[in-house]
Amino acid sequence: MSSPKYASPLRFNIIPSRILLILMCGLHAGAVLLLIPLTLPIVVKFLFAAVIAASLFVFLSQSAWLSLNILLLDCWPTFVDAVWDENDQWLLSDKSQQTYRAQLLPTSYVHARLVVINLRLQDMAWYNRYRTIILLQDNIDSETFRRLRIRLRWYASQVPGSSVEPG
Repeated sequence: MSSPKYASPLRFNIIPSRILLILMCGLHAGAVLLLIPLTLPIVVKFLFAAVIAASLFVFLSQSAWLSLNILLLDCWPTFVDAVWDENDQWLLSDKSQQTYRAQLLPTSYVHARLVVINLRLQDMAWYNRYRTIILLQDNIDSETFRRLRIRLRWYASQVPGSSVEPG
């Protein structure tokens, strides 16, 4: 579904969110603390703690808090710029200025303080085809955040089966 012809491209930089960083670190620390009272062998507890630490490591690398060039994590580009053009196509740029085309999925979520953008990348491998961009008020300027929320809600009203929540 196309946007109206008067809709200008919406451009924004994706910077890491401090709020999301604090929340995710707290959740991962809480998960590790919950391992302490469990009646499991110590080896199993260490294994679970290692999996939780790996999960935090992947989050930090994908959200651009860590910039490590490890072969495993290098296959997921970290996007720093996004453009939503008037034809409802998304252009995402990574740190090396390589551009990826994407399509907005109707499962995106819009709230007053949180926007979750689900995208399907075109011409990508099966393991890297779907990406999610989480935007909070601290990693995008307020005017662009407002315009993005309005446009996502309008888009959801035009697409049948969309699950964009009003906020």
